[in-house]
Amino acid sequence: MKFSVLMSVYKNTNPDYFEQAVKSVTELQTITPDELVIVEDGPISSEVTRRIEEVIQKYTIKIIRYKFPVNVGLGAALAKGIELSTNDVIARMDDDDISVPTRFQKQISIFENDEVDIVGGQLEEFREEVTNIVGSRRVPERDLDIKKFAGLRSPFNHPTVMFKKEAVLAAGNYGDVRGLEDYDLWLRMISKDFRLKNSNETLLYMRTTENLYRRRSGFLYVIRYIQLKFRGYKLGVVSFDQIILSSFAMSVSVLMPNNIRKILYDKILHKRNEF
Repeated sequence: MKFSVLMSVYKNTNPDYFEQAVKSVTELQTITPDELVIVEDGPISSEVTRRIEEVIQKYTIKIIRYKFPVNVGLGAALAKGIELSTNDVIARMDDDDISVPTRFQKQISIFENDEVDIVGGQLEEFREEVTNIVGSRRVPERDLDIKKFAGLRSPFNHPTVMFKKEAVLAAGNYGDVRGLEDYDLWLRMISKDFRLKNSNETLLYMRTTENLYRRRSGFLYVIRYIQLKFRGYKLGVVSFDQIILSSFAMSVSVLMPNNIRKILYDKILHKRNEF
């Protein structure tokens, strides 16, 4: 089964992390993609540009690059990447994470044996070195459980997903919901009753930094989150009780001091073996 890998880079992309990420989805995989789609979200530094070109030259797989003249946000960048991908199956990958060597083999096996439109998996979080695991995010495996879980929290680990292009486009593609682009897409895909699955195995190591906690803060983030939940309610995916419960929890989390939020994520929400 041919598939593409979709990545977005921007001005703060770390070239060393980017190279590690690309290596993990190409030469270190037991099954490799035949196409890598890289979307540059606005101007990037000459150093990042040079390293991207160096990395690209190392591989024989097809490379598709698209450059936005200005920063348009992750949602718009990924939406463009979906449109540019020439394969029917697309895997997401962030520019600083590391996929396990058997990630694609496991996901392709599920696509070949089950009737599914999207396959995600579990992830473990690390700081600095991949051996320094500090947490994990567990998500439900079965279609029905995923759809129930979606009313409260995002039911997929975004950088682990592999999906069918036609399903994403049928749901309206990624939208411009800053910080919640993936959750917004999952709710719309669920509303259209696409078939969902998560592997019970760890597919990816996610790099975490202090910026993770800072990005999920501020009054505007809370407003966008609540608006998203109400859209989910109109779609019939989120119940009113779930809006109240999750919005209250998110409001408390986002508006609390950053050091307290860090403890909340590390010790409770992203505690290993949480789900």
